[in-house]
Amino acid sequence: LDSEDYTIKTVEFSDDCDFEIAFKQTYLNTITSETEIVITYSAVLNDKAQVGTNPNTNEAILNYGEKNDVTSEPGTTNTYTYDFSLTKIDKDSKKTLKEAEFALYAQETGGTAIPVVALGNGSYRVATDTEIQNGNTTTVIAVNDNGTATVSGLAGKTYWLEETKAPDGYNMLTERREVTFT
Repeated sequence: LDSEDYTIKTVEFSDDCDFEIAFKQTYLNTITSETEIVITYSAVLNDKAQVGTNPNTNEAILNYGEKNDVTSEPGTTNTYTYDFSLTKIDKDSKKTLKEAEFALYAQETGGTAIPVVALGNGSYRVATDTEIQNGNTTTVIAVNDNGTATVSGLAGKTYWLEETKAPDGYNMLTERREVTFT
């Protein structure tokens, strides 16, 4: 991500920073008091993100000036992540069913199933980019022996759940089911 104008440092900090941007002197020599510098970045929640209505807070502070002696007011963002549970039951809603499998999609039809990480006992979390690159993911969400599964790490939007395997003796759902966070 480095460029001819700056470098990005991502390791070995004595404070709570995750990265620092250092502008090169050749670039600094070209700016004037009228130069506007806009820094835009994005972040991905990791597996330690807090799920629910309490935010995951991110703060950005800019130190600048001739001797890095001016500090901006902190810019703060709050990011939320959610989860949902599902229970596979028989048509009379009296018996939970095990051995059902599902896949989660960002689209109502088509698309690719969202990669998840199995946490054990029917619990899953949306995979991080690193986990996807390392191949430590699955798209199968299998209910546990109690007929339940939980998926966490979701953004506050709409998803679609598709049954990909029904328990023996039962039919699969014929269409995706909407899961909406508001």
